[in-house]
Amino acid sequence: MRNSFALGAGLACRLPTPHIPRRSFVTTVARGLAAAASSAPAPAPPLNPRWLSELQARIKRCAGLDLSEQQKGELKALREAIDGQWLELLAGREGFLTGPGWRGLDRHTVTWGDQVRCNAVGHVNNVVYNKYAESARVNWLRNFATTVDPEHKDEWNQLMSPRDLGLIMRSIKTDYKFPMAYPDHVTVLHKLVSKPTYGSDFILLEALLISDGHRRPAARCFEDIVVYDYKTAKRAPLKPFMVDRLRETYEAQEKSKVECEDKVKGFVEIVERLEKAARWKRRCPREAPDRRAMTARGFSSAESGDLRDIDDSMPAGAIDTTPDFQDLSITMSSISFREHIRWIPDEASEPTSTVVLTSPQRRFVDLRILKQPPTVDGVQDTHGIERLEWGIAGTSSSSLRPDGQGGEVRHSRWEHWIDSRTTAPENAADEGDMYEQPDGLTLEKGRMVNPATGRETDYEELWRDIDPVAVLRAGADAEEKGVECVVLKFEDESTGARGMVVWLGRFCQGISRVGEEVAAERWEWKEGEGWRRTVRIGDRALPCEVLLVTGAALSVGTHVVHEKVVWDVLESS
Repeated sequence: MRNSFALGAGLACRLPTPHIPRRSFVTTVARGLAAAASSAPAPAPPLNPRWLSELQARIKRCAGLDLSEQQKGELKALREAIDGQWLELLAGREGFLTGPGWRGLDRHTVTWGDQVRCNAVGHVNNVVYNKYAESARVNWLRNFATTVDPEHKDEWNQLMSPRDLGLIMRSIKTDYKFPMAYPDHVTVLHKLVSKPTYGSDFILLEALLISDGHRRPAARCFEDIVVYDYKTAKRAPLKPFMVDRLRETYEAQEKSKVECEDKVKGFVEIVERLEKAARWKRRCPREAPDRRAMTARGFSSAESGDLRDIDDSMPAGAIDTTPDFQDLSITMSSISFREHIRWIPDEASEPTSTVVLTSPQRRFVDLRILKQPPTVDGVQDTHGIERLEWGIAGTSSSSLRPDGQGGEVRHSRWEHWIDSRTTAPENAADEGDMYEQPDGLTLEKGRMVNPATGRETDYEELWRDIDPVAVLRAGADAEEKGVECVVLKFEDESTGARGMVVWLGRFCQGISRVGEEVAAERWEWKEGEGWRRTVRIGDRALPCEVLLVTGAALSVGTHVVHEKVVWDVLESS
């Protein structure tokens, strides 16, 4: 008798057979599926493949709403529920069973040896995905012998051997979703694509390979498996008790779809209720964003993501006071454009094209390029160091301090790790007080050396921040998530060589210093054009192009090798 976990009569309710899309299976199998599907109801609308990342982003945005203590507790409980059940919901909504025994591979370690080197970037070898699926399929079938139907343990185990009734792979088709890389863990699940009949001499399975680090599918495998009788040396139908158990499994899959769909809808309804019931907190000086770390929300320019031409001023965007809960841009990173600088008491001016990219962990690359007449094709050639008015990379921090008028002001400090003006960047930090302006811009006030006079002078800088917009790589499918942020860094302590690259949405900047040699690059992505390098300083190449062409978020801890220099991946999202 099967134990209490067995799929018995309680799950044996007859459900209508859904339409099965024809994949690249053998023609005879496809004809059988087509006949079975001819009387099936119309398929349900396709699932939104990004529902998990979108829901998590909306929950994160809710933290910025003016919630009551009860609502905050509800939001916390919701976040914990999704964090604890994300795999069950992600896979169960598609009909994959995720309970004990059904995970063919459960958080299997991705090893360094699973990788292949391509374009200086390591990722799991394509063949290894099929090996993951193969190992998981055997474990999935063994679950019938050990847990679901132990009465027929020997018969189930013999399916994996050539002694009696066995299984032979006829074809496998693998759809790769994104390049998984070390370090990571992979969970592999299987489900029945069609409901077996008592005359079935084949099994159609779908495998889902899920990256634990990225919480998303890395690949899907579609397997066509033939039932073969090794004693008679010909194909044979499944044994009746096997059909019974497989049909119960298929019905459990359909039940899982409904249950997970209802649960996800319930989570979405909670978020929508919190969004509607709450209001955005009013901006106040305590919440004023600094130019490199906090996002200035609501600018129309954030949607376009266009980088102003190196010789043109960036047009001011109108302030949109309507909160957009579907905006999934990074909330703790920013792309900052300097509108002007004023050396007191002179008039304000802007002799440079200054862009600062700040990552979620507050690493930044700040490039200030002296303007010049544009080239015919709009692409800037390689320039000497004289075009670089200032280039900096490092980390930023902010704190509140008294403003001398009974209030508080946000004080920001930028620690220099690379500085184009000095070989001792640790002694060249800059800092300033940040004042939010009525039009949403940020005015920075401080004191530093005026390069024109060589003297310390009070200054004012006006900054405009936009939200990063994720870039989807060319040829990506609907399930793939665009790259939001990647940070690379290299350091050679023996020579003092250093480099940092920050890719943030549609912009990428990098700077390196090897002795007196400084190199810098700026790249921009535009609709219809893709990535273009708009600035290059010096002859030493940076890994910006390699990183952007790869077009996929890398795993933290992996490496990018460019011109024999190993760059570490510090951040990736």
